[in-house]
Amino acid sequence: MGKTTVAAKLVLDWCNAQNGPPSFHGENSAFADIATLKQFKCVFFIKLGDHSGTSDVTEIIQKQIIDSIYTSTGRNDAYKLLNAILERDKCLLIQDGLDEWTSDDSRLVQPFMVASHSRCAVLTTSRSWKLTDERIKESQIDSLLVLKGVNDSNRMSKKMLHLLMPKDDIDSKHNEFLRDLDTFANNIDQMLVSPLLLSLIVCSWVEGNRLTNSRCKIYSILIDGLFKKVSLKRVYFVNQTFTCLKNTHYIQQHIKYLKVLSKIAFLMFGVKEEITDRELLKHLTSKQKLFALNVGILTERKCVTPTYTPSMFKFIHKSVREFLCAYYIACNPSAISSISNKIADGIDAVNILADVFIFLCGLKISSANRISQLLDNIINSHNMINITQSQFDNIQSKITQGFAEAKSNIQNEENIQFTVSRIEFREVENDNALTHILNMNSSTVRSIKIAWATNELTEQQIGLCGRDFGSFPNLEILHIIIPEGIAISSHGFMKLQDLTLNCKCDGLDLSTSHCLKTINLGEHITLLPNGLRGLNTIKSLILWCKCDGLDLSHCHNLETVFIAGDIYLLHNGLLGLENLKNLTLHCKCHDLDLSSCYNLETINIGKDTTVSSYGINGLTNLISISLSSTCDAVNLSSCKKVKSISICEGFVVPPEDIREIKEHNYDTLRGGLELPRSHMLDTTAIVLLPDGLSNLKDLTTLILICKCDELELSSCHNLEKVYIEGEITLLSTGLHGLEKLVDLTLRCKCDGLDLSLSHSLKTINIGRDIVLLPNGLRGLDKLHHLVLLCRCDGLDISDCKNLETLRIHGDIILASTGLCGLGKLQDLTLYCKCDDLDLSDCNSLEQVNIGGDILLLPYGLRGLNKLKSIILWCKCDGLDLSHCSNLETVHIGEDLTLLPNGLRGLQKLENLTVECKCDYLDLSSCDNLQTIDIASILMIRL
Repeated sequence: MGKTTVAAKLVLDWCNAQNGPPSFHGENSAFADIATLKQFKCVFFIKLGDHSGTSDVTEIIQKQIIDSIYTSTGRNDAYKLLNAILERDKCLLIQDGLDEWTSDDSRLVQPFMVASHSRCAVLTTSRSWKLTDERIKESQIDSLLVLKGVNDSNRMSKKMLHLLMPKDDIDSKHNEFLRDLDTFANNIDQMLVSPLLLSLIVCSWVEGNRLTNSRCKIYSILIDGLFKKVSLKRVYFVNQTFTCLKNTHYIQQHIKYLKVLSKIAFLMFGVKEEITDRELLKHLTSKQKLFALNVGILTERKCVTPTYTPSMFKFIHKSVREFLCAYYIACNPSAISSISNKIADGIDAVNILADVFIFLCGLKISSANRISQLLDNIINSHNMINITQSQFDNIQSKITQGFAEAKSNIQNEENIQFTVSRIEFREVENDNALTHILNMNSSTVRSIKIAWATNELTEQQIGLCGRDFGSFPNLEILHIIIPEGIAISSHGFMKLQDLTLNCKCDGLDLSTSHCLKTINLGEHITLLPNGLRGLNTIKSLILWCKCDGLDLSHCHNLETVFIAGDIYLLHNGLLGLENLKNLTLHCKCHDLDLSSCYNLETINIGKDTTVSSYGINGLTNLISISLSSTCDAVNLSSCKKVKSISICEGFVVPPEDIREIKEHNYDTLRGGLELPRSHMLDTTAIVLLPDGLSNLKDLTTLILICKCDELELSSCHNLEKVYIEGEITLLSTGLHGLEKLVDLTLRCKCDGLDLSLSHSLKTINIGRDIVLLPNGLRGLDKLHHLVLLCRCDGLDISDCKNLETLRIHGDIILASTGLCGLGKLQDLTLYCKCDDLDLSDCNSLEQVNIGGDILLLPYGLRGLNKLKSIILWCKCDGLDLSHCSNLETVHIGEDLTLLPNGLRGLQKLENLTVECKCDYLDLSSCDNLQTIDIASILMIRL
């Protein structure tokens, strides 16, 4: 809808809301907020264009509305009534067409209202150029709405059909119209946003011009409908070159106008969206300009500058300009040579050119062929290297649309000779067109990608898979991802650089494809043992396939290797790969030797590979290693650049998962904290020498699940994360001096552990086989999370002032003051031994779970106002929780005695379980209690 239509519909909806039932908001309403419309007592609609020179709004209403209703004898009373309404009632004034109104007073930019009419809300419509007037201040505008076009084209088209066709059976006619839109191969949605174009499409359809698969025919009909505005005389073409124009009625007599407008479209192509009046008049006369404005092909707006107000012109829609541009090129093929100078490289240039290309396919196929070559050159230019998948899909879709457009306009298929060097088969509906395009580019195509997810292929798809892809002499990229099998010839592929195969193929031999740089083979491929021999240019290799006796030692330029699946790699299969940097092996290999791959930076070796005792010696450039295989006497002390080490039999632990590696599970009731050990691992399969990690000053992450006696890490000064498990004995001084250590998990053996010098520690998890010194955690003021299952006599962690989570379970004796001053502690689990426990300093506690051989002082929980949940299985005589006002869940075990008023005032308490002794328990103030489980209470007051 346009501005005037929107304003008129608003008035109509207000009238319906006033006269209709209270619930009125029916489908005929364009505005959902009917309740707001009903608040206005009166609505006044005035057309400003009819009252230029009149500055008073009241006077305009009098002239336009009152004078057309009342005779001269009754107008004075009506004037008085108008002023009374404007002063007293809430009214809506709609001023339509401010851009068409002028005033003799240069100070006024719009009609004025007197101050006494301030209860009126004013809605003004205007073309956008009017708002550039400096006299209109932004502070004077409460809300600015911009009409973009038709919001619901289905609803709009149905309303049009209702006006243009017999009222009976409108629904079936509208459904037929929508079906025609759906079957239109070339996208028509962009035209339905424009009210004018939508109106022309609907009117043409009503007149019998059914939508076809030809975009050229649709736009010919649209322009024919626009030209009808200036002449109703019908004149037909005789011997017209362009098929789409043959049945038009009004274009032939105005063909000169069409040609001059097409020249303007070509001049604007790829350069600008708008053109000034001065530039326009260089190429057409004032008469021709007036014609274009009258029929609606061109639109005009004012553009305010400091000195003058020029007019700016643009075509009614971008697609109309593209059709006219294509028409000009079809009439003047020599213009193609100047196109490359008019547009820049990049995706925007491709999209603009591709839309013109589609129209050219229907107008003149020889010109379209030349444009396709220009398109292909741009796509393959340096600026388009990083084109996204969605961008390429859009471009290829336009190529196939062009093929369909050519067929729809009865172009001879032999004359369709598009130049396309990159083709991707991903959508079944485009396969037919793409197959034809592939056939016509067999000698020039450089990239073919096929990816079909469906298990049921069509005959045409199966036929495509059966082709000899080695017959494409210039093919550089081949990706095939399909459920079916293909036959890959051992000959051909002389220029192939990038190969991905995820399909069925037996006996693959690529040894003659000497230009290959990247290979990715899926699990259904069987590769010959020597199938990669002689590929000196290959840099990246990913194998999920089958191969018995793989040898890569001849691929001297390999930089990245990933091997997994049913593959047996020869023990010397990587010998001499001096350029290899990244290696991942999850295949079978015995006694692997990597010592000659001295540029390796990352290693990830799975459990099915055994490494020789010297196989990873001397890798001085190594940065990261993950070893899950069998290896005796591992020594990485020469790998001075290594930053991350993961040595574990059976599985690989990513460095970022250290904290989650063995998530502690504990019973929330009894607090039986248990960290399950890795019994499924054979931790003796890898033996680390005691000094195997000495002096690795760049090492930051370490994971060890292996065997090692007297492990020493104190020389690894940059360690930040450590996880140790298995048959490892850590020296008591093995972690001394690690000032950067942040995250530590120890599930090995250590007698006399002292971490007091590792001041950066934030997370600690210590297992059962470790003896911790009583002051072993002193001074760790950055520690946030602590889990202890170890042994310690007289543990004191009162220095850990930033501790937030604490879980202690095991053979530990906690000092009575061991938790004093932990003001940031929020989550506490204690199942150890402690006499006279006092938690009153821990005023941030939210959850408490205490059990075992612990004696809690009666006032030990006083002042814990943030406490929400408490579970007590310890000992306490005279427990009082009345000060813990935010408690929601309480579970008290049998070895405690609870004061009668011990729960008084707990208004937020919801769940209560009491198994201890208490005489005359008072629950009268616990208003929110939902569940109660009480065993040994003598008397309860509720």
